[in-house]
Amino acid sequence: MAILNGSNSMTNNSVKSMQVLFKGIVHPWLCDAMGHLNTRHYMAMFDDASYHMLSEASDWDLSSEAWKNKGWADVSHQIDYKNELHAGTLVEVQ
Repeated sequence: MAILNGSNSMTNNSVKSMQVLFKGIVHPWLCDAMGHLNTRHYMAMFDDASYHMLSEASDWDLSSEAWKNKGWADVSHQIDYKNELHAGTLVEVQ
């Protein structure tokens, strides 16, 4: 998954054609004392995006008998923070 915003240099066609899994805004109350999006809130955005990705990839449906008593779990995260995100920034996870 990739986070893109208006100042990101990732604009090639392969990135543009990726599906948007989450779209939101960096609110001031999500920022740390230095005015950057706090890392714990990145994880919430990725978590929201992962439900969309996994449900589409696996045809997950909470009401389906095929998925009764089944699910998934996060077991590892690797994140490289490239830039700070500030209040007012539009965020897309693709």
